[in-house]
Amino acid sequence: MTLTEQLHNCQDLLARAQLAGDKDAIRRFSKHRLTLIQQIATTSTPTRRT
Repeated sequence: MTLTEQLHNCQDLLARAQLAGDKDAIRRFSKHRLTLIQQIATTSTPTRRT
């Protein structure tokens, strides 16, 4: 599963947690979502050479 697919799944789970009002799950999925976004940004950003 790619990072992008993982992000989509995480966002779906986060939305469900928000609808359910599960604050613990919201916290966990929000944190995991940020981690995935950072990983995607790191892998998709070309390295600059100085």
